[in-house]
Amino acid sequence: MSGKEEMRRELAVALAEFSGMQREHAAMLTENRLKNIPDLVAKRQEARVRLQRCLDRFDPALIAGDSEFAGQIRAGISDLQRREQTLAAQVGEQRAQIREKLRNLRKGKTVLKGNSLHGAAGPGPKYLSNRT
Repeated sequence: MSGKEEMRRELAVALAEFSGMQREHAAMLTENRLKNIPDLVAKRQEARVRLQRCLDRFDPALIAGDSEFAGQIRAGISDLQRREQTLAAQVGEQRAQIREKLRNLRKGKTVLKGNSLHGAAGPGPKYLSNRT
């Protein structure tokens, strides 16, 4: 396999890998499976670094500007960018929902403190002394 073909293959594999990570991340957000997000973010970061390396090494002079492969690369990168924007919107929505839930929890905690026997001041003395 020539260097040109190897470079094309590596770039295509890196694009496909990152695209798969995006789809998996979107599915996890949609299905509210947030426990594994840190692992997936680390894997996505690795895939992004590999893709960036391939793009940095890729020499556009190896292909004609109007070739089929150039069109595939442009389309692949456009798809990645669109999915990234969609993912950013989904993450923003998730954050807003989590903030709202935390706000409601804090309100409930404040209400509970106000309704407790000791109020927000904390517990009183355990016994009373006659010596004071």
